Amino acid sequence: PGGNVPPPADPHGQLKGTNVLYLEQTTEQISKESGMAVDEITSIAHKCKELMLQRREKRPKPFLDDKIIASWNGLMISAFAKAAQVLGDDQYLVVARKALTFVRQKLYNEEKQMLLRCWRMGAGLVPGFHMDYAYFIQGLLDTYTSVGNPAMLRWADQLQMKSE
Repeated sequence: PGGNVPPPADPHGQLKGTNVLYLEQTTEQISKESGMAVDEITSIAHKCKELMLQRREKRPKPFLDDKIIASWNGLMISAFAKAAQVLGDDQYLVVARKALTFVRQKLYNEEKQMLLRCWRMGAGLVPGFHMDYAYFIQGLLDTYTSVGNPAMLRWADQLQMKSE
């Protein structure tokens, strides 16, 4: 009646009063208690999973939040630039540079020399927040430290002046 999901496992209360299916025992334990072969139990469990997946496919899909945010890109760029330095692997710089290029093309207004907050199927209209500038500038500085490209330092300086 009250469901089998304990409150600590459901912080948002979405599963309150519901039951989540799971095997409480191993297939070997179930086999001993039921007298059924382990292979048969495994087969039944597999069929049940398939049925549940078929039902799940009929439900409406949850909303996909696929917006791209300037500050999050700055954090990611920073992490990849540092990974390249620490691990000595340039593949991380390739990812950082790709993200920098995306931000320059999609999240930066060249005319106004300002960052935009986010992009989703097109540039958003909201100017970047201080957090966007701070994290993106940090990403530029970390990438500069890794590759020594003065253009990144100049862009970071220009963004810093704009954010003040």
